[in-house]
Amino acid sequence: MEEVEFRGDVESLESMIEDMAHRVYGLAKNDKSKAAAKMVASRLLTLSGVKFEKEEEPIRPGIPRKEEGHNV
Repeated sequence: MEEVEFRGDVESLESMIEDMAHRVYGLAKNDKSKAAAKMVASRLLTLSGVKFEKEEEPIRPGIPRKEEGHNV
């Protein structure tokens, strides 16, 4: 997935989110959709300021267990 940096104000981000919900999901543009878009925009902007670091652990394959009494 390509990382995209948003450049603009909060209102334009809210508008983009509401338009996407209208086009993709067919949701009506009303006070509820505006409130939801505002909440999502706020959370996205908060998350964009947080640096996430992932600790990588080596992948260890599971050791196959031998069933007792079934030695083939």
